[in-house]
Amino acid sequence: MNHSTTGFGDEGAPPDLAVTEQDILANASRLALMALEQFNVDATYDAKGVLWLDRFLTGIRAMVNEDQRAVLLNAAGSFLGECVRQTYGGCWVLDAQTGAWGVKVNERMIVHPFAKAHKQLEGGEGDSVLGFFLTIRHLMNGLPSEESAHESKRAPAVRRWWQVWRRGR
Repeated sequence: MNHSTTGFGDEGAPPDLAVTEQDILANASRLALMALEQFNVDATYDAKGVLWLDRFLTGIRAMVNEDQRAVLLNAAGSFLGECVRQTYGGCWVLDAQTGAWGVKVNERMIVHPFAKAHKQLEGGEGDSVLGFFLTIRHLMNGLPSEESAHESKRAPAVRRWWQVWRRGR
C-alpha cells in the first residue's frame, strides 16, 4: 500500500467509514498497525496508545488534506474509543440522542471519541484526546446516582480547603 505523509494511503481502499461495530474495530486495528509499521510505535489500547494518538494528531494537523481528513478522523475516533472501551469497560453504542457512535462506559455516560478526535484535529484550544481520555475516570467516579444526589442536597456545607486558613471564617 502506498502511504502519504499522513500514513493513510491515497491509493487503494481506505478504511471503511464506521457503520458497524466491526468497522470500528477494524479501523482501530488499522491505525494501530500503521503506528507500528510507519512509526515503530506499539499503539496499545490504553493511556500509552492515547498519548501517541494525541501527539500524532497534533503533529499531523497541518499536513492532512480534505480527502484524508475523514479517513483519519474515522480511524482516530475508532482507536480512541477502543482505548476507552478496553481501559474503562463499556461497549460501543449508536447514541440515540446524537446519532453518532460512542462508548457507553456506564449507565449514565456515553463518551464520543469521534467528536473529540475531530476537535483536536481541527486545532481547538484545549481539545486533546489525551485530556478527554484521562478525564473519563474522574467523570465515572464523580457522577452521582440519583439516590446519592438527593443525599448530597441534605449534607452540610463543607469549607473549601483554601478557606480553612483565612481569618475571620
